[in-house]
Amino acid sequence: MRKDLQKTALVHEYFNQLGGAERVVLQLAELFPEAPIYTLFITPAIREKLPLQVESRIRTSFLQRFPQWMLNKRLLFPLYPIAIEQFDFGQYTTVISSSSAYAKGIITRPQTKHVCYCHSPTRYLWDWYHNYLDEQPLGWISKKFLPFILGKIRLWDHIASKRVDFWLANSSHVQKRIKKYYQAESTVVYPPVPVKKISANHPAPLAAQQRRYFLIVSRLSAYKKLELAIEACNRLGVSLKIAGIGRELERLQQIAGEKIAFLGRVSDE
Repeated sequence: MRKDLQKTALVHEYFNQLGGAERVVLQLAELFPEAPIYTLFITPAIREKLPLQVESRIRTSFLQRFPQWMLNKRLLFPLYPIAIEQFDFGQYTTVISSSSAYAKGIITRPQTKHVCYCHSPTRYLWDWYHNYLDEQPLGWISKKFLPFILGKIRLWDHIASKRVDFWLANSSHVQKRIKKYYQAESTVVYPPVPVKKISANHPAPLAAQQRRYFLIVSRLSAYKKLELAIEACNRLGVSLKIAGIGRELERLQQIAGEKIAFLGRVSDE
């Protein structure tokens, strides 16, 4: 094993699902097989799904000791900046963070290089801020205090962005967001895709009518704007199949026409 790999650490916000960001981390874990993986917390369900050689390298914060239902509901998100700063990376020459919110906020020593693979600047603090406030099912008192809390975290988020030495953006669109909100230059490195495993042909022959549908594979989150595709397919009278799970399922089902099918979680195959 190369000595430089032994001095590398990986950081990811939290493992409460296996989405695109987590798949990137799994690829990084393969590239750096000796690197520990620091994260705020991991749910039991996701821990069971991780390969043993990855699961054994997980290092969690003090948030792991809180009840899982509190973490999944993000009730403790004001503590996330504090928790991410508690990790000590003094023994590493390089730290690679996988970040869409808090992981970029780690504190490293001057001799440690911090490379951030950014999936997006924190969306509910920046470009999705007003939408996020409108979406929250909170009472009027809570909604009065939430902007104050988010404002404090936004200030921390901008300061934390200055701790990154090298930015990697997962797309040119995210690269523009990094420039706008963090005033930082970045290099686009697209997420890994198993191209050889993907085929445009369906594994089993289907009748022409059965093949005529649009397909979305996505987390059912508000900022994904899946309602635009649903409304378009409703108007055009064409079929749409949506693979994925998320908090927006019930709302999307309410506006979906008879030709819209929700497949839930599906396997890669």
